[in-house]
Amino acid sequence: MTVKDLLPVLRTLPRAEKLQLIQFLADELEKEENKKLPQAEEPSYTWSPSDAFGAGNTLFEVPPGGK
Repeated sequence: MTVKDLLPVLRTLPRAEKLQLIQFLADELEKEENKKLPQAEEPSYTWSPSDAFGAGNTLFEVPPGGK
């Protein structure tokens, strides 16, 4: 079954059931994202603007053809 097949049925649902469906889908997406996150023992890098030494200069550069 595709989303295209589901849409007509979903449109007929009462508001409360639509909200339950939204919550269900959000929970499913969260579970998928949590599976992709690095585990506590795996090192991870978090970007910080203090590490972007050339960012300020880049913002002041005029693009070719720009004013």
